[in-house]
Amino acid sequence: MSSRTWIYISILVVVLAAGGVFFWWMYKTSKITPKAEVTPTPTPQTFADVGPTYWAFTQIEAVNKAGYMVGYHEFKPDENATRADVAAAIGKAYSKSYNNPTPSFSDVPTTHWAYQYIEGLKQAGWLEGYPDGTFKPDQAATRSDLAIFIASAVAGGKANVPDPGNVESPYSDVATTDAAFKFIYYAYQHDLMSGYPDGTFKPNQNATRADVAAAVARAKAGGDAAVPTPTTKTFTDVATDYWAYKYIEYCYSIGAISGYPPVFKPDDFADRASVAVGIARADAGSDAAVPAGPATPTFVDVPTSHWAYKYIEYVKSKGYMVGYDATHFQPDEIAYRYTIAVALARAKGLALDPAPATPTFADVATTDSYYKEVEAIYKAGYTQGCGTDPATGKLKFCPNDNLSRAALAVFLYNAYIKVAGVSPSPQPSTPTPAPSVSVTSTPTPTPTAMVTTTPTPTPGAGAGTGTPAAKTGPEIPLAGGGVLGLLILARYLIGKRIR
Repeated sequence: MSSRTWIYISILVVVLAAGGVFFWWMYKTSKITPKAEVTPTPTPQTFADVGPTYWAFTQIEAVNKAGYMVGYHEFKPDENATRADVAAAIGKAYSKSYNNPTPSFSDVPTTHWAYQYIEGLKQAGWLEGYPDGTFKPDQAATRSDLAIFIASAVAGGKANVPDPGNVESPYSDVATTDAAFKFIYYAYQHDLMSGYPDGTFKPNQNATRADVAAAVARAKAGGDAAVPTPTTKTFTDVATDYWAYKYIEYCYSIGAISGYPPVFKPDDFADRASVAVGIARADAGSDAAVPAGPATPTFVDVPTSHWAYKYIEYVKSKGYMVGYDATHFQPDEIAYRYTIAVALARAKGLALDPAPATPTFADVATTDSYYKEVEAIYKAGYTQGCGTDPATGKLKFCPNDNLSRAALAVFLYNAYIKVAGVSPSPQPSTPTPAPSVSVTSTPTPTPTAMVTTTPTPTPGAGAGTGTPAAKTGPEIPLAGGGVLGLLILARYLIGKRIR
């Protein structure tokens, strides 16, 4: 081959190398970096009876955080208190706790929830166990037990409770010869505990959680009259007119007692007042935005003192809900599913006409008074019904079924909160039972505060991982450079006709 041929071959080699480098550079600069996988932030559980697997968990959490519905924060005042409950309440009230490395009682190990308080009171000489070396912490405390514990605490020890001497018993069922008499008398004398209107003390009757709260509150405050009047109401099951209301609130305020974890009771039925409350809060934007009702009630069965007064007056004034007649609302009557359908259609201003000629739901006829409203909320995406009719294959709405609190939460969620991309959850035809909550009389952790801030939207369905398909390696662009080089070589050979 001539020198010119070698020159062309050299040029070809350079072209091949340059082509490979060029395509390799293109590959590196255009390679797509996979996006990080999106992991939705889990919604925290607020209520002990509504876990993440509950069918309406997301909706219940959302309407609670939005302030449209709240749960029940209970104290269960009439539940029996155990001996450990009493020891813990007194230990907390008087800051008596002791983590004894060696347990004083054979049935109170270091792992017992009230161990430090039982040991603290034992060390202070405020309590003793049984002759067999046990304390029986989980045994129900009697009123006599409570008198012994609280009298010993105030006196600074069991040994410091004086013998009352030759006195008459203030109670017909407590003899002066009873082993616990001096403690019961001391509690009576120092206004720590009271008897019953019939003149009895009932020493062998189980002490309730309310009894414990009353005794501890009186002991800490210095008598019944010194217990302050509460300014706020904490527990949903302790009314302001309950006999131990002020004692329970006082003990809660000083940390001597706590309530049970908040519950939602999703499978309880919602009454008409609850529907009015939920819609009023959602429509107004918050509880505070719902104005106070008029000075004169619209309904005779909803006085100004009714807990839902302002909400019922709000939905009535807006035309969202009406009474059974001009003067009766029947707030405590259980609401039906058609009740919320009609109320939501009105509250959201949904167009009722033209209504479809053929019903969407097998159990809602065109002649039903709520037909248009049910069709309107279905069209708006507020409901998918309650199941499927096996005979026709059509959806069912179950209009005359009682409205559960869970279903009410779902309706409010779908109408006011629903995140784009999240389909409304249908209510099961038979509501899924709420997880059973095993609640004992042992103190529970400090109750979770009811959050009323606007909820953080749960990531919508279809939030992708962003992971692209795998890309082939650099052998592809190098091969492309080779192909280009071969094409140039072929063109050269044809042009020069090398032999």
